[in-house]
Amino acid sequence: MTPSPETAGPIVEKRCFIDVESTGLDPRVHRPWEIAIILREAGMPDEEHVFQLRPDLSAADPESLKIGRFEERFAVPDGVDATWATNGDGTWRLQRHEALWEIQSLLADAYLIAAVPSFDDSMLKALMRDHDRRIRWRYRLICVETLVCGALARPVPYGLKDAADAMGVKYDVDELHTALGDARLAKAVYDAVMAGGAR
Repeated sequence: MTPSPETAGPIVEKRCFIDVESTGLDPRVHRPWEIAIILREAGMPDEEHVFQLRPDLSAADPESLKIGRFEERFAVPDGVDATWATNGDGTWRLQRHEALWEIQSLLADAYLIAAVPSFDDSMLKALMRDHDRRIRWRYRLICVETLVCGALARPVPYGLKDAADAMGVKYDVDELHTALGDARLAKAVYDAVMAGGAR
């Protein structure tokens, strides 16, 4: 993976491009089953991390599972609670407490960047609070859809796909609604805005 355009200049803040696929939209009853985190730190190549967590499906919304292709893509093997894949270097089998510790460590002191990050933030907070874990990321969230509105002087927010189209960002439609695919697209849209606008 190559460094992003931003890594050429000074960056003090730790940034994480994120996306969550969940069992539904209500953080009171639904939880993440797939979490993608793309870590960006100054002077380092971006790091991609994908976690899958075995969810409680008793209150799951079938439509949410269908959109995220849960039946097709969920790959946590029997006997463990989670998997963790990073930078294409293989997949580790983890118990839930191990996965949560890794997620906490990656997000610690980071600004979260996503399409509608309030949703991902609420789902991650609910997951952490279920297990008495500290919320360690920064409370200011960065929405790439809103950034595109500002860049193009548009008053109504775009969806992620439309924001990418407006900025001339290419993507694979088969990767949409996967945690890593959407995190990658949010990163690409963010970088397009930071580089100076629509291409």
